Amino acid sequence: KHLITTKKNADREEKAAPKPKRKAPITATAPLKNESDTDSDEKDDFDEMSEASDDGSEGGDDDEDDMEVDGAQAKPKKKRAPKTAAESHALQRQQAKERRLTRPNGGMIVEAKKNWELARQHNLSKQERQKHINDLMETVKGKVKDVVTKHDASRVIQTLVKYGSQSQRDTVAHELQGAYRDLIQSRYSRHLVLKLIRCCPSLRPQIFSEFHGHVIRLLLHRDATDIISSAFTDYASPQERNLLIRDFYGKEVALFDSDKLKAGGLKAVMDEADDARKGRIMSALKSSLTRIFENPDKGAVGHPVVHRALWEYLQEVSRLPTAEEQAKARSEMFENCHELLAEMAHTKDGSRAVREFVAWGSAK
Repeated sequence: KHLITTKKNADREEKAAPKPKRKAPITATAPLKNESDTDSDEKDDFDEMSEASDDGSEGGDDDEDDMEVDGAQAKPKKKRAPKTAAESHALQRQQAKERRLTRPNGGMIVEAKKNWELARQHNLSKQERQKHINDLMETVKGKVKDVVTKHDASRVIQTLVKYGSQSQRDTVAHELQGAYRDLIQSRYSRHLVLKLIRCCPSLRPQIFSEFHGHVIRLLLHRDATDIISSAFTDYASPQERNLLIRDFYGKEVALFDSDKLKAGGLKAVMDEADDARKGRIMSALKSSLTRIFENPDKGAVGHPVVHRALWEYLQEVSRLPTAEEQAKARSEMFENCHELLAEMAHTKDGSRAVREFVAWGSAK
């Protein structure tokens, strides 16, 4: 009992004893000094000030500045409350809008998109839509070529061509004259070129003429290959098709036999050519086809324009003087394209070429 009572009394004394004070935080003001310390400090400060005055310096002002700086550092800074998601998104939209306005023709594109949003609605009367189309035409007139390669402005011009009058379509087509070859190689403007080919029949020869001399390279371009194929298959006349395909025959035919080629195709040119020239034309045609077949990943193998060139090559092979030369020419071409024949059988000229290989090929 005595031990238990002694332990309880010790616990009471320990609880009743004052707890040690915590150290003053860094941001708190310095504790007050007692009088003796203050007197000694003031004496030291007076000595320092007298020494400084002897040197010609202002020590008191420096001490006051230091105290103010220390006091300013001692006060904790209040952190700004984080923004909400809605405020952050609104700020981002505002910054994006300001960036768009600083770009070339940025203000014009913003104004054109306002008219575009009104003109493309489906529940408009013909008169209301025409009013918005006229406003849109006035906004972009003279600047179509500058903005047509942008993804948003290209759609605006496509809507203008879709709903505009024939004179407005022709105006847009004339503004783009001289740039069609570059436009069909763009990811966004190529659709506009195809729409102009469809909606402006009187200007098709001018548009097609800008592709002449570059058809092989455009067929091997990722974005332009489909536009060349659609132009050849869906919109070109027989004479225009003969001119589009002439790049397969070499530069000699393009320079000297365009009129014959336009009227009668490759057969009309070969009928009046001597043996040496026939050999050059056949060599150029074979080289062009081989270039296409060596790049099947470009997507040109399935286009009717390539099948047409292959069919014409096989037709001219049949007109070679000896059977050995014919068999050799067919065999060399077959080696280049035998793995791709399945991609050619779906068109008229492609199926003809496949049947030609089957009819004249060996059992192997």
